[in-house]
Amino acid sequence: LTWPVVVNFAVDAAMAVALANTLFFAAASGESKSKVALYLLIPIAPFAVIAPLIGPALDRLQHGRRVALAASFALRTVLAVVLIA
Repeated sequence: LTWPVVVNFAVDAAMAVALANTLFFAAASGESKSKVALYLLIPIAPFAVIAPLIGPALDRLQHGRRVALAASFALRTVLAVVLIA
């Protein structure tokens, strides 16, 4: 359980760097607003929409929550790299 937490903190730090880059170093303000909205939508969407639907399905699968955790970390890492670039 230690390594998933470490990876979670690393991805959170990368997302914070991406947000800071967007807010302070982006050239166009209109583009910055859409990136900030995307950054705010990413953490909220799973809790608001996906969690009530996918929770019972993950409970039925063996190691479902572990696989979902790993997949979400991978997706967040990719999104952080995209936002940084």
